[in-house]
Amino acid sequence: LIDVATGDWYKNTGTASSPAWTPVGGGAAGEVIEVRNETGGALSVGDLVYLSGWSETHARHLVTKADADAAGRQAEFVVRTAISNNANGVVVVALRLTGQNTAGRAVGDPAYLSTTAGGYTFTAPTGADDQVQIVGRVAVVHASAGEIELNLREPIKVGTNELQDKAVTLAKMDDLAANTLIG
Repeated sequence: LIDVATGDWYKNTGTASSPAWTPVGGGAAGEVIEVRNETGGALSVGDLVYLSGWSETHARHLVTKADADAAGRQAEFVVRTAISNNANGVVVVALRLTGQNTAGRAVGDPAYLSTTAGGYTFTAPTGADDQVQIVGRVAVVHASAGEIELNLREPIKVGTNELQDKAVTLAKMDDLAANTLIG
């Protein structure tokens, strides 16, 4: 549960029928939450993830790799320490990645959520249904010792796959006008 006014995170330490909400993380200063990986593969430091469910057995949020090309899979957190499959770990909203190839970039250049699950790219996705989410900025330029400051507080530009199925579009309005009998 997220308090949208403060950004504070709460987890249910009770049951589904009798919830007891306990604060976790650090609110606007930077959330840190314990999660569970049941994706079928390991998650690496710096992987971009979103909350995809809840494990009542382990009392942890489940996480899955974020993907700019999949509906509802915007990056919400970054993996702070590697998490094996079927294991618990920690995710945060901000993390400085070191040892990155940032050659050809400038300090402050954006890094975007990639259409490759869990990753980032320096080129904004261009598909009509892709989400354009800035997930970080170049902090140090270097071919092998570059640094990227990941911060998942930037606004997201949503693609058409994030809109409701019944959303009004110009194409739908043109179809409506063409199929309406007047008289």
